[in-house]
Amino acid sequence: NPFASGVVPRMKAFMRQNPALRDLSDDEADAKITAAVRARWGEHMAAGAFVDAYDWDSIYSFVSESFGGGTAPDVATIVKECCQQDGMIALLPGAMECLSTLSRKYRLYAATNGYRAYQWPVLEALGIAPCFAGMLSPDTVGYAKPEAGFFKAIPNVTVHVGDTLEHDVLGANQAGIISVWVKPELPESLVPLNPSERTKHRDFAGFLANSLEASLYREYHPEATVETCFPNAVVQHVNEIPAWLG
Repeated sequence: NPFASGVVPRMKAFMRQNPALRDLSDDEADAKITAAVRARWGEHMAAGAFVDAYDWDSIYSFVSESFGGGTAPDVATIVKECCQQDGMIALLPGAMECLSTLSRKYRLYAATNGYRAYQWPVLEALGIAPCFAGMLSPDTVGYAKPEAGFFKAIPNVTVHVGDTLEHDVLGANQAGIISVWVKPELPESLVPLNPSERTKHRDFAGFLANSLEASLYREYHPEATVETCFPNAVVQHVNEIPAWLG
């Protein structure tokens, strides 16, 4: 997605002109902006207000105003502009083939904690929007992953694929559906195995524990443990999914 490469730099450039920041160096101002954004996001997460935690328009405007500035630029507008610039967005290797294959056999939904206005333009620009029957997001559903209400809103869901343990795997497990963890960086001992066998290998539980410990979401989801975040399958590359599902 274009947030790190496009949205965040644009927001920082805008806020550096705010009264409380304009006399600082760019690095000093950027550090204060990053800390303030993280703090506001963390407040929402700690309060369990997960839908608000992904409302980046509200968060950026709150931070901008706290530094004496005005309403921040519209995030969706920046996203759409970034989608037209080289190098801002990209598909995972094999994603197009994977989605095309799956969409011929299954009904697919994009299920994301990013608001629709920030996410759907990216799927359209990447050419994969036609693979999905629809998109579910916190602003349209009223819940965010891993909340049960989010997964209940996905029509006839049986399998959920995602790369975040606390959001995707935990949420799917709690909803009683098949959880598939996308993890490109796997220990060498797990790479030759098929997606189901990887979770049974003696090295997997320790790897999962370390990945969970390193996650920035862990502190906001105390229910996330090795047991509750244990996936049914692990894929290193998304193009492993069609053959595994059958």
